[in-house]
Amino acid sequence: MNRAGGVGLAGVGMVVMGDPCEKGDPREAAASFDALPAIVWAFDGPEHRVVAANRAARASIGGRRVLGLPARQVISDPAGQHLFEQRLFEQLDQVYATGEPSHGREWRALAGSGDGAMEEAPFDITLVPRFDKEGVVCGVLAHGASVKASAGVNVGINVGESEQQSYDVAVSLQRAALSAGLPVLPQVWLAARYLVARDELNAGGDWVDAVALGRGRVALSVGDVVGHGVAAVAVMTQLRTVLTEALLDGEPAVEALARLNRYATRVPAARAATACLAVIDPTAGEVEYGGFGHPAPLVVGDAGRTRFLPISPSRPLGMGQEPSALRSARLTPGEVLLLYSDGLVQRPGRSLQDGMEQLAAVASTAMWAAPAQQDADSLADRVCGRTVERLTRSGYADDITLLGAELRVEPHRRLALELPADGVWLRGIRRALDEWLHAVGARGEDVPAVHLAVVEAATNCVEHAYREAGGWMWLDVMLDSDGRLRATVTDRGGWRSPPEDTDYRGRGMRLINSLMESVEVHSSDQGTIVTMARTLRHPTVFLPARRAPPATSSGVDFGTEMRQGPPPCLIVSGPVDMATAGALRNRISELSRGGLRPIDVDLTAVTQLASAGVQVLYDCARTAEGAALVRLLAPVHCPARFVLELTGLDEVLELLPEWRSR
Repeated sequence: MNRAGGVGLAGVGMVVMGDPCEKGDPREAAASFDALPAIVWAFDGPEHRVVAANRAARASIGGRRVLGLPARQVISDPAGQHLFEQRLFEQLDQVYATGEPSHGREWRALAGSGDGAMEEAPFDITLVPRFDKEGVVCGVLAHGASVKASAGVNVGINVGESEQQSYDVAVSLQRAALSAGLPVLPQVWLAARYLVARDELNAGGDWVDAVALGRGRVALSVGDVVGHGVAAVAVMTQLRTVLTEALLDGEPAVEALARLNRYATRVPAARAATACLAVIDPTAGEVEYGGFGHPAPLVVGDAGRTRFLPISPSRPLGMGQEPSALRSARLTPGEVLLLYSDGLVQRPGRSLQDGMEQLAAVASTAMWAAPAQQDADSLADRVCGRTVERLTRSGYADDITLLGAELRVEPHRRLALELPADGVWLRGIRRALDEWLHAVGARGEDVPAVHLAVVEAATNCVEHAYREAGGWMWLDVMLDSDGRLRATVTDRGGWRSPPEDTDYRGRGMRLINSLMESVEVHSSDQGTIVTMARTLRHPTVFLPARRAPPATSSGVDFGTEMRQGPPPCLIVSGPVDMATAGALRNRISELSRGGLRPIDVDLTAVTQLASAGVQVLYDCARTAEGAALVRLLAPVHCPARFVLELTGLDEVLELLPEWRSR
């Protein structure tokens, strides 16, 4: 059995193939995969058999049929023997065996040209493992991005520089993975905003999700994966899927978090990710919440009052700690609960705590200020939209995720109409149904689908239910506790036979069946009842990367200074994020001689300690294997201190007294 680890893409594969847990159209996901600008191959098993290839991949080998063939057979063909060098085989085997991703720069490969010939071009090759639901490696995904488009080379569409291409692929996969949207519920209004980072270095690692649990309850989750690009999207999708499946299996929230943590422990690239889970019970007016190393949820209430829900410090995912007992809090109708990623509140030169206080102030203003648009949908929509807009005006660096849940005063009422079975009343049905759908929160393709199906059923009643004028029809539309719209059209007629034209017969019912998830027709001497159902989803609003100035800097670049001891001390300054975490890891290893001697690490001048830096410090703790080889200095008021306490690092690594500060 392969060791599960590295960057998983089982989730991405699930989106492409249309897993039942996803409510998006699998055809749209497959079309998006096929249109990706980079070359993408999906291999399965130790022989690396081809199970998927997008348009660019097929074009790169001249359009030959290779599905089901092992990679070595595909590459050994004379037309494609130089597509991958021998080192690709070695790397495929290594990734499959270890579960660790592999990256290659400017590998020379053949690509299909416009006239059908094969021409050589440089590619950056990324290989990431795919995992099954048990966390075991089941295959490898290969991603090839053209470093520089050569004259006449055609890989499906025009490509630019590899960094932009990787960014585009990451964003496309991100949208596909999160396209299912949020459930539309009778007593909880949900809204979400996702603002993509402007560069490939920071894009790809956040997730947002909401799962209806029955009886009106809903589970909200937000998470943040260390990493960027396609690899981060893969891990994000995988973790989100594991948590969703646990909740749909009926596991209590604390056990669902425990399953998520166990999975992250087996996947190295998932370690140090953070997550927050909140389960709202609108009937009881309570929220149960917990997580791993994630900032506290915020509640915005009456007159703009705000409060952060108290949380217990906890380590990030996969760091050897079981989830703490969940906490609970009261929610009152009209309050909005906010879950968010740290990209919304973390900036260089400012502590995470300061960022959270600014979030509370902006959200409070957004709660009661006039909406930016006259047709603002709800308090949750207003708060999410205006808060993201205000907090990113001066720039931002990381992906930003904000999920809001508004507890309604009472469930939305059903729509009940009693009308003459006459075509002149169809316009009234359309108008009433349109108003009801908008009020309940239905958006996107749900609105025209429900609209057309219900009106078509009513039209059938008008045309066929009664042999003589004067009949009546009844329309009843309601939203159940799981977010499933149920509509019935009832008559008391005997139904006239339709014309003998076979093209006409049954056309209306075929249309209704194509628009709704389930349709039942019950006819008797007393009349006919047509019952239709469709699950409604509220879309996550994806905001394009803004061309705003970069996030405000503290003016201090990343740097380190080594000071001899005993013990020796590494003085760190500037931001410790995805771009600089690797340098910090190297400096710690150099000063500690590969973990053989104890050192102190002074974080006083660190302007931002992001999740990538947290992962480096946790790795130091694991390397120490119980010995206190690394000690930290982080005074109470420095930006790094709050992050250390939030993520539980202060319990894993020793904190030195402040007097040791330089």
